[in-house]
Amino acid sequence: MPDVKNVFFPDDSDIVCFDFHDLERIKTAARMSELLRARFCLHLSPEDKVQQMVLAFCAGTEVPVHRHRNRTESFHVIEGQLEVLIFDDRGIVTESIKMGPIESGLTFLYRINKDAWHTVKPLTEIVIIHEVVAGPYEKMEILKNE
Repeated sequence: MPDVKNVFFPDDSDIVCFDFHDLERIKTAARMSELLRARFCLHLSPEDKVQQMVLAFCAGTEVPVHRHRNRTESFHVIEGQLEVLIFDDRGIVTESIKMGPIESGLTFLYRINKDAWHTVKPLTEIVIIHEVVAGPYEKMEILKNE
């Protein structure tokens, strides 16, 4: 599994598994990262039509307010808690969704079906999510009005 700036990719394989060792590895990488986050890609290429990954976010990370044009995004929380913030075009919060794993009683699964500006904010020391975004990979559009 090559490591590029806290982004881990699986070996070129027809079956990709993610286990406890991988989970601990991305947690450690996130804690040591300047950005306080890391990801393990389950897809093999940025060109794949489905981009799936497991992400680790540490408290204090700052994910820019962004959107994905003409793409859906979904994720579910594996560990920890976070808040999803939705913004209007002026950068004003219009919705807040608190999330956690299923046993937390909070929302544990999220899907956005529109080009909404959004970000995530960890509410615990570390948060692990499984994210799915339509591919191929494109850089996210950052809200300039922040």
